[in-house]
Amino acid sequence: MKRLICLAVVMLFVSMTMWGCGGSAPPVQEQNNSMNLPDWYLTPPDDPDHLWGTGEGRSSDIGMAKEKANTAARTAIAKQQEVRLNNLTKRFQEEIMGADDASQMLDQFSSATKEVVATTLRGIKQVEIDVRQDGRMKQVFVLFKYPIGESAEALMNNLKKKEELYTRFRSSQAFEEMEKEVEKFEEFKQNN
Repeated sequence: MKRLICLAVVMLFVSMTMWGCGGSAPPVQEQNNSMNLPDWYLTPPDDPDHLWGTGEGRSSDIGMAKEKANTAARTAIAKQQEVRLNNLTKRFQEEIMGADDASQMLDQFSSATKEVVATTLRGIKQVEIDVRQDGRMKQVFVLFKYPIGESAEALMNNLKKKEELYTRFRSSQAFEEMEKEVEKFEEFKQNN
């Protein structure tokens, strides 16, 4: 009996020792930022007056890594700009539907917006940069911003060159929205 009690005590001791060696649960990593990326890269600022674009580039050459990141950020902004102008075109199209010259007007308007997308990213500015090294590789993260009003101003100037189209556009709801963006941009330029 004494032997049985000793065996039970030893088994209990061994069990408790093994149970205590289980260690703690593995640390839970953040789902969104397990790679320790810049916060602004994962969640760019939300600003109604600017378009924001992030980019990442990796290369053994720092200049090439930066160029890749810059290109990615500019492309992201250009895509957002294109979507905005496509939505504006659709609203303008809805407003001129039924007019005899609607097709011609829409073609001219689409042409004007495409020119703006192709040429107006000149006001883009780099706001943040984060450079990292991983062995021989360099990794660059960038954040760019672009004032929405600048593209609105460029589109308005482009439309003014086409008098008949501009007259038609001025009578639309889309014009009023665009004009407000231009006014905000003018205030922004004066304050900065």
